[in-house]
Amino acid sequence: MSNDSLEGESELSYVDAHCHIGHDLDGTRQTAEMLLEKMDQCGIDHAIIFSFNEQDQEHCFRRANTLIANLMNDHSERFTGFCRLDPHSPLAITELKRCVNNLGLKGIKLHPRAQSLDIDAPYMMPIFELAENYDKPILIHTSGIVQGIDPIKSANIVHKFPNVNFIMGHSYKAHYGINSNDSNSSSAFREILELAYQQKNVYFETSFLPTAYLEELIEKIGASQVVFGSDSPYGDPCWEKLTIEALKIPKSEKIKISRTNILLLIK
Repeated sequence: MSNDSLEGESELSYVDAHCHIGHDLDGTRQTAEMLLEKMDQCGIDHAIIFSFNEQDQEHCFRRANTLIANLMNDHSERFTGFCRLDPHSPLAITELKRCVNNLGLKGIKLHPRAQSLDIDAPYMMPIFELAENYDKPILIHTSGIVQGIDPIKSANIVHKFPNVNFIMGHSYKAHYGINSNDSNSSSAFREILELAYQQKNVYFETSFLPTAYLEELIEKIGASQVVFGSDSPYGDPCWEKLTIEALKIPKSEKIKISRTNILLLIK
């Protein structure tokens, strides 16, 4: 789909930028059939899918990434797949190359808490460099007080890799964000917002965000750098849609958030 046709969309429809398929270490499961049923119930046209923090993590999520690619190919009208990685693994770069070159996956999912990542550590740099070379977006989990993903560290990588599109999963959920009681955290988060405004390579994903927080975020950076997500099955896409529809912004801006922005990132 061309940029012109995407930007010309006039109806509100949804692409969910944050969905899991597989079997997590915490026992949570979701199959493709379960997700498709939920999407049909909620009116979600398309979903970005990637694995959980899988029970089977052998060879840096190799089996899980293959499953995601197969599902993307089997349901190309409904699913786009991202590659999940453990950057601590000696196979991380090999697996990322396989995901892009052999499997055709369209982006990368990183989870600092689950994989104990320090997001601006030297071992992360080859991942970001390859993402830049491949022009693939990176979705990073940012919910919860996780030292490895505090806003200062995020600002470091966003500034160092201005050609990589970073999607901040859950947009820090106010733990570090706009309304944080910690003045240092709020200051650091404002730095991320300023970089987003200047460099245009930072996107904020909406799952679990209160409407008021999301409206303030949009006021500061605009709707063009916000993407709809549910974190299914942990979040409910039907409920998350209500948050978007309740926003006091023009319909054209809601359309950017609900589908256009993420489709431009995975084109």
